[in-house]
Amino acid sequence: MKRKLFYVIALLCITTSLNAQTLTWKNYRLRLHQLTADTIAVTDAYVQYLTVDTVIVQKYYYQQEIGIVDSSTYWVSSTNDTLKLSMDQLKLYAIELEDDNVRVASLDTLGYAYFKRVGINVDPTKRLSISDGTDTFHQDIASDKWTLYNDAGTPLAIITADSVGNLIVVGDLAVNGGDITTTGDLTITPVGDDVLLDAGLTVGSTTQAGDNNLRVEGTSALVGAVTVTGNILPAVAGTPNIGSTSAEFGHVYIGDDKNIYFGLDQDALIGYNSTADNVSFTGKNLNMNGYYTTGQQNIADLAAGKTAYWFNGTTNYISKADDANLDMGLSDFTLIATFKTNSIATQAGNERRLTSKTTGSNGYELILSSTQTFGLRINIDNDLYAGSAFTGNLADDKQHTVAAVADRSANVSFYVDGNNFANVDISGNVATNLDNTGGFYIGRPEPAAVGHFVGSMAKNYVFNLALTAAEIRALSSDAAVPAKYTGASQTELMPNAIDRNFTGGATAWANVDLNAFDETTDLTITATAAAQYCTCPVASAPTTIGKYYTMTFDVANIVATWTIKSFDGTQTIGTVSANGTNQSLSWTATTTGGYRIVAVATTSSADFDNFTLRHTGCVFQGEPDGINRLQWSDKSGNELHGTVSGAIIVNPQRELFIANQEASDAAGARESAIWFGGTQSGNEKTTLAKIEASHSGAADDEKGQLKFYVNDTNDANAPTLAMTLDETAKLTVVGDLVITGDDLFMATNTAGYILRADATNYNPVKFDDSADLAGFLDDETGTGLAVFGTSPTFTTQITAPLGIFTTSGIQLPNTKTAPGPLTGQMYYQGLNNADADTLFVYNGTAWKVFISL
Repeated sequence: MKRKLFYVIALLCITTSLNAQTLTWKNYRLRLHQLTADTIAVTDAYVQYLTVDTVIVQKYYYQQEIGIVDSSTYWVSSTNDTLKLSMDQLKLYAIELEDDNVRVASLDTLGYAYFKRVGINVDPTKRLSISDGTDTFHQDIASDKWTLYNDAGTPLAIITADSVGNLIVVGDLAVNGGDITTTGDLTITPVGDDVLLDAGLTVGSTTQAGDNNLRVEGTSALVGAVTVTGNILPAVAGTPNIGSTSAEFGHVYIGDDKNIYFGLDQDALIGYNSTADNVSFTGKNLNMNGYYTTGQQNIADLAAGKTAYWFNGTTNYISKADDANLDMGLSDFTLIATFKTNSIATQAGNERRLTSKTTGSNGYELILSSTQTFGLRINIDNDLYAGSAFTGNLADDKQHTVAAVADRSANVSFYVDGNNFANVDISGNVATNLDNTGGFYIGRPEPAAVGHFVGSMAKNYVFNLALTAAEIRALSSDAAVPAKYTGASQTELMPNAIDRNFTGGATAWANVDLNAFDETTDLTITATAAAQYCTCPVASAPTTIGKYYTMTFDVANIVATWTIKSFDGTQTIGTVSANGTNQSLSWTATTTGGYRIVAVATTSSADFDNFTLRHTGCVFQGEPDGINRLQWSDKSGNELHGTVSGAIIVNPQRELFIANQEASDAAGARESAIWFGGTQSGNEKTTLAKIEASHSGAADDEKGQLKFYVNDTNDANAPTLAMTLDETAKLTVVGDLVITGDDLFMATNTAGYILRADATNYNPVKFDDSADLAGFLDDETGTGLAVFGTSPTFTTQITAPLGIFTTSGIQLPNTKTAPGPLTGQMYYQGLNNADADTLFVYNGTAWKVFISL
């Protein structure tokens, strides 16, 4: 006799009598769990069935009580195949019944429990089966899976669960209002040519409220084609990874007028694989608000207008004398170059250099190689490290950006156009100091005269840290050097050597509450409680908020872990838990500096020594000047401009367009300006001049004007207005106009004047020497006066209007020839008029003529 257990609250004996002929007895036991607010009572009831053939004629109930709360009466009745219990104040807890069938309870509104027939059968061919009389859910012996069958024994093929915990849905899975939670994989296999949305997984509907029908947290790898009719909205913290994570990527098809939104600081790798070279968009614009990265940038027209220096491959190069900022010492570093070339063949057996700073075998180089299939390698301390095969073509006369990122304790990572194609172990050089006295060369090695680069180079960067893959992709897409990296240098920022190496006396380090603190030859500290610490003040380790820093140090005899924070404790720089030399921590500063070394455990102790602090980032940002062709412009702030030897500017910028976006009609509005500055001998920054374009007048029109300002003495950032060119093309000069040439010309204009006095200045022209007048000297209106010096000489005739006379003497040389008066004689020809004299001479009191012969 098989036994099954039913959990129930209470049971009462009821006897039902039937007429019977053939008697058969069966014995059952029921265990009942009675639950109240504070007590559980267990009752065992033994039942005997008296049957005739298979008809139950009588039931006997024997009850054994264990810890019953009270003696309330409960009753059980049997009607047809249903067992009915009165619940009263007790709650249904569970039921056990020894039989081939199990009756499962449900509670109705009247407080009755109905036990309907379900049936749990143990079939040796099917293991355990559960049936409601119509369908059966059983465990198959062969496959050890659970499958749902109908009453005819046909599998309904809805769900299958295997022994390792996988739930496999063969057909459709409908979840109405609930969640599907799995710690493993959810695998959905469409049938035939059905797509995922039709046969595999349907999420939401067009009538469903809300727009988050499918949400994926973390990284989701979608292999193959994905058809999206709505928007793809990855979370800010997520990285959309569409297709394989290997070299080949899948495809995303975006519906009409749909968008892909990428979260902040996320990368979009578009259209790259091992063979594709192009990024193309049909009928749509790629607008990523000024920031984007592309996996492969071999686009022919990308560099068509890029200003660059051209190197002839034989004698041209750019050089800079040795500078400490270009010595990498024990630092990680990154070398980047953007160029176009049609040849990487060796020059006299030497591979062509993009970047080189060496002395003998010591230093670093970025090299284009034709003897290796990878096309790029790096020289560190005369050890040539090369990546695996690069299948692209660096000599295709298209713009490429190559990079080598040297993590001194691990690998050098090689990149072409933002894609990492090789990583090579360089940990053997971790202790090699790369400082050297050699010069810094772009486009050739040092000191060899061969190995010159041929082509154009648009930029060349050196970083004193290992950049991330995302940063390399951004810079390969012509993004600006991040602000935190600008102004970096190799300069030691801890000003006091004693605070770094603990030699020579007392340091600025101070104990706060550590159990032991000794700064005699190193910083030996011991804690007896977590959070105990010592400090180094801001002045001894200063930082600038927003800039990126790297500190290095040695650690010995460490026990447990220490945390290094800023002096005020608000920023955690990193943790230290192992011994080692030249250990490093890097961070973007959110405070003004200083250190706090904090114990993590009650047993923390360590010996610290040889601290360094540097602003890490771009120490050389070489780009063509485009204006001053004699220098390579270093925009890092370290003034490492260098000297250009033979290289010439190609693709210079032809136009410069600047505009003010202000909408205004005010006088002087819509202004934009070009400022000119410099540096004085005392390193003071100076504004020299400004050219400003602005709106002329106050009307709603397009009139413009140019104003020229100069610093006349100490104008700082407000130079003085010198002249204005207005909308009528009139030039107004505030100061004197000095012409050092021979002539002042004016085009033919009968209505114009070369020089004209204004209403307040009646002496517009002054001749300190003789005036040569090739034409007539006339006044402006015909009634004015022409005023001359004390003894002017006229080489042409003078025409004076009637009624005009002079009180000064005048000499009139006569150049008339015979038959008239001779040269030197006074000659006057009056009108032939019988009514009046033609010549009058008046001395103030009488009319006289005095002639001296």
